[in-house]
This record gives sequence, structure tokens and C-alpha cells, in this order.
Amino acid sequence: MEAVRNAIKYDYSNVLAEGCINKLKVIKRIMYGRCSFDTLKAKMLRLEKMLNFN
Repeated sequence: MEAVRNAIKYDYSNVLAEGCINKLKVIKRIMYGRCSFDTLKAKMLRLEKMLNFN
């Protein structure tokens, strides 16, 4: 119940951070065992750039 009260009381949330973490986990799952960390990093940055452009 306290979480609901806080959601109503405060104007901010961590939804953007949770969304980024979720995207990273999905990409990691898709790329499991195929690529290095550098490739994963490049893919994540490219995705963020595309989403920010639109």
C-alpha cells in the first residue's frame, strides 16, 4: 500500500532506468554466446541512438 501512496505523492519514478535495463537484458538473451562485450555495447548504443532519433 505504501508503494501506491508514494506513486501518487511523488512526480518521478525510475521507469526510464528500468526500461533501459530490460532492453539490455533482452539483447543479452538474444546474443547469448555469440558475441563479445564490445559487440553488445555497440548494439545497445546503436539501439539507444535510433530510439532517441525518433
